[in-house]
Amino acid sequence: MITDERLTAFINSLDTGNPAYLNELEKEARETNVPIIRTETQSLLRTLISINRPARILEVGTAIGFSALCMSEYAPQGCQITTIEKYEKRIPIAKENFRRFGKEEQIHLLEGDADYSEVTEEHYCCKECMEKAEDTFKRKNWYYSEYDEAWYESLDDITRINIWNESESIYEEKSIHVDTLNRLIGNEDAWEFGEDVFDEVNPSTNLPYGYKLKKEMSHEYATVEEAV
Repeated sequence: MITDERLTAFINSLDTGNPAYLNELEKEARETNVPIIRTETQSLLRTLISINRPARILEVGTAIGFSALCMSEYAPQGCQITTIEKYEKRIPIAKENFRRFGKEEQIHLLEGDADYSEVTEEHYCCKECMEKAEDTFKRKNWYYSEYDEAWYESLDDITRINIWNESESIYEEKSIHVDTLNRLIGNEDAWEFGEDVFDEVNPSTNLPYGYKLKKEMSHEYATVEEAV
């Protein structure tokens, strides 16, 4: 809601008015006490849509469809509007208004709650759209564990492990979640040598493949170097 008087006056000065059918629908809404967007908000929406020319618009809260219809009047050709409403009594009214004013092809009404993502902290029209947005967000902002095949929010969650490639006879370094690595080491499914961790070792030497013992020590681990 816009409450600043000077801002409201400026926005209202941009108002070029709505088509007659929207004025009629607005009057019906006010007479039946249905909440719809204020005049200054309508002007702001018209201005933003005219400037940005969106290809898609998502609205959470359809009511009787007034704001969706308002946006459809000023959206560029081909723009699709998805609007979501969970109040059952208003859904058929909104559908009828979209049909009544010939906007069924442009405005798509979804019934129920919008899906909220804890990852992006945004609302989405459906689970499919939310999952797609989350995947894009994670690829841009999170860190991937190749071993776990999963994304993690913090770089501190990720470390490295050397995975033995039998066909190539080499170790390949891969990212792995810290907890996963600790579990592998605890279960003796991975072995630490200095700062490096290996998922397989040579059973005849108990050292990583291609490594040899440099010198014996009294500690629980040995210092090794790559064979030449």
